[in-house]
Amino acid sequence: MVASLTDLITGGIAAGAYHVDDPELTAALLCSALHRAFDRVWHRDGMDDAARLTSAARQLFHRAVGSAGRDAR
Repeated sequence: MVASLTDLITGGIAAGAYHVDDPELTAALLCSALHRAFDRVWHRDGMDDAARLTSAARQLFHRAVGSAGRDAR
């Protein structure tokens, strides 16, 4: 997953959409953060936090890559 995300970030940098100094480390950090957050949701009885998690993950990813995506507010 880190390799795929690194490729995605690198492509975004080449396209001028992202501003990241270290794509591989950024990808690893994002994967770690997302994994831990999903663990929190999956190991609970309900999935009532799923929408909240999705929104926060989108915001985190947009901000981490310097994107002005609509979820980066």
